[in-house]
Amino acid sequence: MRRHAPALAIVLAILVASTLLARVLGERIPLHEGFGFEAHSIYRPIVEELPQRLTERSIDAYSIQRLLPFAAAHVALRALGRPLDGPHILLFFDIWNIAMLALAALVWVRLGEHLALSRAGTWLGLVGLLGSFAALKLAPYYPANIDTTALLLGMLLLFTWVRRRPGLLLATSLVGLTVWPTTLPVGLLLILLPPGTRLPTRAGPIPLGPALAAAAVAATWGAFGWALLSGYGVPPGLAAPVPWLLPVSFLAVGAWLVAGLLPLARDGDEPSSDGWPWPSLARWVMAAGLVAAWLLLTRGLAAPGPPR
Repeated sequence: MRRHAPALAIVLAILVASTLLARVLGERIPLHEGFGFEAHSIYRPIVEELPQRLTERSIDAYSIQRLLPFAAAHVALRALGRPLDGPHILLFFDIWNIAMLALAALVWVRLGEHLALSRAGTWLGLVGLLGSFAALKLAPYYPANIDTTALLLGMLLLFTWVRRRPGLLLATSLVGLTVWPTTLPVGLLLILLPPGTRLPTRAGPIPLGPALAAAAVAATWGAFGWALLSGYGVPPGLAAPVPWLLPVSFLAVGAWLVAGLLPLARDGDEPSSDGWPWPSLARWVMAAGLVAAWLLLTRGLAAPGPPR
């Protein structure tokens, strides 16, 4: 860990400098006092009125799965005796985003040590994760968002999975239910399929790679097709889909899924399982607990009805 301390210090200095530079230059999204779109209409009111929103169950089932950073803003500003106004909320998120990215860098370094990565490999990972538009530009420009928190969550899920810590993996997944809506399926897969799980190379008569690719394409096309036909998920104020671009988008997404999933289960030198792996009872119990927590969050605590 000590040998990577200079790298972590450099990363932290760059993150702080990029945030300060954005403030000095006034580079902030110009809409709604720097809150942009959904942060203004959905999440700023949550920061300002968190107890009422929870007791009245006025947070929809989608937004409540992105609650954690905004709840943290409310609690921190209240604890410090600061007003819950726009400038203080944005200042909180400037600091929060730096902390999330710095912690993500720390988790990456620990992961690299576990995987015995070289110094060059560790630096390459840090540059790839944090030397990007999303980390150095978008976070200071549009601070009231959950992207940096989600990055840290993903790093922690990977770290606890690789380190074979199912208890910590479950705990991270439970916290992640209030950060990113796709935590549930990702957490279930990581809990039920620990490192070293050998999958079969065939799904019946069909090779597993094409079967996975076809299933993913069919599910994605079906979900987006249903959403577009039903008008679901297009909030007021957003531009309507461009009809002639839809087929192009569907084909591009399908091609990307096929290209990414085909190599996952090719026949090769690695031994494969004769059948699908069956997780242990303990892992099934943890998976059931994660699903129960998701149902409690989205059905018990969120507003009734479909997400807006």
